Amino acid sequence: MLWPQARDAAAILAAQDLVLTAFRKQGYALASVKREVVIDHATREAEITFTVTPGPIARMGPVSFSGTEKVNTAFLQRRVPFKQGELYDPGKVDTLRGKLTSLGVFNGVRIQPATTLDANGELPIDVSLTDRLSRSFGFGLSYETQLGFAVSGFWVHRNLFGEAESLKLTAEINHIGQGLAIADTGFALRADFRKPDWWLPGQDARAMAEVLREVLPAYYRNAIDFGVGLDRTLAQIGPVAKMIDLFFFLRGLCQTIIDLVQQVRTPSTNRGSRLGCWPHAILHTIFQQLLRLDNLCGRKKD
Repeated sequence: MLWPQARDAAAILAAQDLVLTAFRKQGYALASVKREVVIDHATREAEITFTVTPGPIARMGPVSFSGTEKVNTAFLQRRVPFKQGELYDPGKVDTLRGKLTSLGVFNGVRIQPATTLDANGELPIDVSLTDRLSRSFGFGLSYETQLGFAVSGFWVHRNLFGEAESLKLTAEINHIGQGLAIADTGFALRADFRKPDWWLPGQDARAMAEVLREVLPAYYRNAIDFGVGLDRTLAQIGPVAKMIDLFFFLRGLCQTIIDLVQQVRTPSTNRGSRLGCWPHAILHTIFQQLLRLDNLCGRKKD
């Protein structure tokens, strides 16, 4: 291979990596590349020769997990994005790394393919994991012109039942010092739960519940908010995955109904007008959420 334009070491190494990657994408997992560089000082050009030793065609071998003491390895096996015996592809190894790091339960993920094929012509893959602390908590203090001072805190468990189920509890007290009575103080209590790979691979179940009291200049609002749904990857377009999120559909519908019901300290004339527009508000919310789902699914509208 002639490369008279490559004069610096970084360009030569990058070219060598491209050659090696091209062979590995064809299934030559054990391919190696040697380079020979001849520099003509008179013309200030370099001639680079890459010699490739492809080795045998490799297939994806068994995946073994080590290092974790908290996550069920049978669950991790179900997240392996390829089947044993498929043609080797380094992109599938990168996908495996992404599926493991996205769980949020590991501080480190190190994937090391074997240096030799087994008797079946397959390349075993060893995954070394470093567990992350399962529990954490935090708190904060904030100020907002409308809600005044607020104190908040959270507690999260990232591996509730051993399969990367996450539970996050948050609490907030706001509108502190804005009123003369304790009744003028607002609060919010929320719980969020996520179960990866529920029922089908690549499908996460979500649930949330929230109890809140908002103290605003125009009215007080007491509400109970809840929702359940699924996150499902339909297709991959570049780095962005199309997601169908039923969680927000149900949450938006429930939120509209509860907002219309849970109104206090509102003038009676305004209250009557709100009651009269319930059907319109509910249908409007359904229409908005269906449009959102349609956009996420990539359908074209007339």
